Amino acid sequence: MLTCIFDVQQSFDGQHGLRLRLQSQDGSTGRLRTARHGVDRSMSDVATHARRSTSEADDRSKALFREIAGQGPEKTLSRGFAVVRDSAGGVLTTSKVQAGTALQIQFKDGVLRTRSEGESSE
Repeated sequence: MLTCIFDVQQSFDGQHGLRLRLQSQDGSTGRLRTARHGVDRSMSDVATHARRSTSEADDRSKALFREIAGQGPEKTLSRGFAVVRDSAGGVLTTSKVQAGTALQIQFKDGVLRTRSEGESSE
């Protein structure tokens, strides 16, 4: 009969590892070596899969970051939208401004400075 004992160990550099000890109750060293070899191969497969999965996740997160970074205001402005700012440069997200308020409207090709006539009733 084979008994498997797993120990979690921490190395000097802070890494954690899994150590496997196989013990044979009946002294059958051949079966013990075969079992150990199979477990070692399985552990190696798990480590390889974990490294591959981590690498793929890293690649996907970097691609998403590049996509998000590429969605800056210039791309939106090139599609015909504009950014409206108050005189301090803060972005306005509402039409509720007082008449005479200084505004800056940013288009893809420049900034238009204007004044509000007040909120429309539409």
